[in-house]
Amino acid sequence: IGAVKFFLLFFPRDQNERTPLHLAAIKGSLRCCETIVNKNEECVNDSDRNKVRPFESGLFSILHN
Repeated sequence: IGAVKFFLLFFPRDQNERTPLHLAAIKGSLRCCETIVNKNEECVNDSDRNKVRPFESGLFSILHN
């Protein structure tokens, strides 16, 4: 779990403005999602550059694969 904290501190967003929570949701990693949300509950409302929130990204990923 120390790796999650490191990632959140040093890589807060990618080139599409997605957060680590977006990426965990897209990959379907419930454990990572829970860990990230437990560290920062407000991150569930962070939008990427297309105004998509993390769990919407995860849902889109599930529906389109």
